[in-house]
Amino acid sequence: LLKGNGNFTGYKTLPYPIHKATPTFTAPTAKELTYKGEPLALVEAGSVNPGKLLYRLDDGEYSETVPTATNAGNYTVYYKVVDLDTDNYNEISSGSVSVTIRKAEAPDITFPTVLNAITYGQKLEEAKLSFYTNNYGTFSWNAPTSVPNAGTAGYALDFYPNELALQNYDWKNVGEAQWIAERNALCICPNVTVNKASSTVTAPTSNDLTYNGDYQTLIAPGSATGGTLVYSFEKEDGYTEALPEERDVGTYTVWYKV
Repeated sequence: LLKGNGNFTGYKTLPYPIHKATPTFTAPTAKELTYKGEPLALVEAGSVNPGKLLYRLDDGEYSETVPTATNAGNYTVYYKVVDLDTDNYNEISSGSVSVTIRKAEAPDITFPTVLNAITYGQKLEEAKLSFYTNNYGTFSWNAPTSVPNAGTAGYALDFYPNELALQNYDWKNVGEAQWIAERNALCICPNVTVNKASSTVTAPTSNDLTYNGDYQTLIAPGSATGGTLVYSFEKEDGYTEALPEERDVGTYTVWYKV
């Protein structure tokens, strides 16, 4: 407003613009996080003055509380400013922050011991383990229905982390165990003793024969588990799987062995 003075009279009004102010604003920032088994605040809190800063996690509801998460993985925290006098202050754009909770180093895993020997013909799973589960997963033979040969040798014993353990721990470097990615398992090869099985033999029996001018089979075949029955007219050599035959009248001795 201008007012006349001295030789001048009158008034004149001139516009004097007052521009909107910009609020004092600090955006939230992502934290560097590693899985700890407990809820972790995902961002360093932002601030705004005047107004109020709200947050939400992924598809959650907005609130003034900084979002938390427990499990390893990738998260998105959204934020916006509310309760701002937009007649006098410039609006603050909403935004988002990407946050990662990294996997923790895997805990030390104690593998079970093998409790017993088995006998040839038994399945590997019949070699029992001292335990089959722990807080993080389960143990089992990789090929439980296989039938190992007699002797002492190492066989693949796997530890399978459960779903949460897989999500939250890095299992690639755990002691001497080897991580097998294609089956998501830690593997060691403890020794299993497989004893030899006892062979069961059914002896051949002589046929009741009468001369007919043709070669005749002298015996009914025997059988053996775990081997092959062979025959000979000689005790020390000449053994074959073929059943011995003769044509002439006489008494014959047939030797057999497995």
